[in-house]
Order: sequence, then C-alpha cells, then structure tokens
Amino acid sequence: MSIKHNLVTPRNGEPVIAAIQDFITASFLLSRKDQFFDRRQFTQICCYFADANIHIDIPPPTIMKPVRLWTGKQIFNVLMRPTKDSRILVNVESKCHKWEEASPKNYPWISKIQPDLSPNDGWLVVVNSEIMCGVMDKATVGSGKKKSIFGVIMRDYGPHEAATAMNRLAKLAARYLGTSPFKILS
Repeated sequence: MSIKHNLVTPRNGEPVIAAIQDFITASFLLSRKDQFFDRRQFTQICCYFADANIHIDIPPPTIMKPVRLWTGKQIFNVLMRPTKDSRILVNVESKCHKWEEASPKNYPWISKIQPDLSPNDGWLVVVNSEIMCGVMDKATVGSGKKKSIFGVIMRDYGPHEAATAMNRLAKLAARYLGTSPFKILS
C-alpha cells in the first residue's frame, strides 16, 4: 500500500497519520522546561529511538556547572536531526495545545507581548531543528495539522524522512514510558 506515500490526505494536504495517546504523553513529559538529564540518562533515552543502527551526535549540555545537564527538548533536537551532517532543518512556529498569553503586567517594558513569552511554555518555536521554546504536545506532534512537526518534515523533506521521524518518536515514547516512573492505573 506504500504507506509512506499516503501520509497526507489529497483533500487538503494535512497529515492523516499523527501521534496519539502514549506518544503525546511521552513527548509532553520529555519536553517540559523542568526536565533535565545527566549524560547517562540523555544517551540512554537517545538510544531508545535509534536501535543502534544510526550514528547520533550528542549535543553539548545546556547546563555545564555544577553538573552537566541536558534538557528534554534536546532529545527532540536529536530526534529531528540525529547528526550534524543531516540535511533536516525543521523551522516551525506554532501555538501549543495549552497556550496561555503572557500578561503585560509581568513584562511592563514590552509594548507588544510576543507569543513565545508564554508563561506555561505554550508557544513552540523550532529553528533549524532546535527547540527554542514550547513543548511537544497534541498540537505540535499529535494533530493532523500542516504546522505539526511531522507535517513540516513531510512538506519540506518528503514522506521517507517524515516516516523515519515518526518511527523514532514511536520507539522513544514506548520505551520511555515503559522505563519511567509515570504509570496510569486502571
């Protein structure tokens, strides 16, 4: 059926296949602004989506002292662009699912409040496959929208690269939730 070539609907070009449930949960938990990992944890999580069949360039840590720490957002940077030689350069600016506008009283020196100052990290900005702010949630990885991460990869780099990135996220989400303390009781 050539699934890779049927990822978008011919009606309006929106993605038909998108992340759901566990994938969205894992993406959100990993990309929160208070999520930090040491080198061992970061490389282990990066290995979750790779299956030891691709080379991964580990980015420099976000925090150097007192301990070297990487962010969850950097995991998504590596997921979108695993090596420096990769030609995938994603550029997205989009509202997240739980967007909250920044209040002018918190920023009195700014006449027009920029959306990326959202106090709950509710505005996603990705520049050259590096997440500047925002979280990966239903609106950015889970929706069938053209402005989702996978929609942009598909539009700019084709269905093969989009399917590869989706496959990486599927592996990452399943393995991360399986080893994390996050559990859902039924």
